[in-house]
Amino acid sequence: MNSILDPNVVYEDISADVTEHDIDVVSDLWNMDGRDVYRGSRDPRYTHANVYWLYNESLSRVGLCEHSLRDHAQFHILWLYESEFATFLQEEGWEVATDIWSKIPKHVYERCFSEGFTTPEKLLELCLNGPSRIVTLEMIRSIPTIYSCDDCKQKSLKPICVSNQMRPLDFPQKEKVFFIDLDMVIHIPPTDSRVFTRLLQHDDSSLQVQVLERQAPLHMPPHAAPPPHQTGPAELQAQA
Repeated sequence: MNSILDPNVVYEDISADVTEHDIDVVSDLWNMDGRDVYRGSRDPRYTHANVYWLYNESLSRVGLCEHSLRDHAQFHILWLYESEFATFLQEEGWEVATDIWSKIPKHVYERCFSEGFTTPEKLLELCLNGPSRIVTLEMIRSIPTIYSCDDCKQKSLKPICVSNQMRPLDFPQKEKVFFIDLDMVIHIPPTDSRVFTRLLQHDDSSLQVQVLERQAPLHMPPHAAPPPHQTGPAELQAQA
């Protein structure tokens, strides 16, 4: 979660636990953005702003308030949400759904596990020659570079040939973008999410953001198969 006062600062300690410096701190009840919260003491770890963590009645952290060092009246409130994507973008409406494996046929699921394609990066690698895309929070912060070769007709997240062509990750069909966390759980954005704007600012292959089809299956026709064990399960090579 990035600071608004200083976007170079990232709030990484965003668990629901009470921070150490707020233990046994007596706090008054505040109303912020229409929510009743308890404000902790100033967090001494941050020097770019006066940062105060916010807690609900159960003493679970629910957000923070950052005040400008020069003008205490200038402040911003950041909330913590169940979805890490919602927290990063500060957007309500994100849904935490099922895991990505529920979108894949059983025989493909079994092959992915037997061959070690069990991380977001590995799954993204398998999808590069088709329209489906796997996107993690880190990929939103820093769009991956894709390497392609006109000779072998392959795409990869790593250099593959001498004549590599480099470009940012593209998004051929926005309804086939799957946002997942490191546990492989799908997060579904609201229809008015800014996430596609962030992705498309690096993508010159599409001029229009399509509405995400909620819970759309991962597109995996059995044809357009790669050579065995070259890029992974053939069923993950979707038809372009």
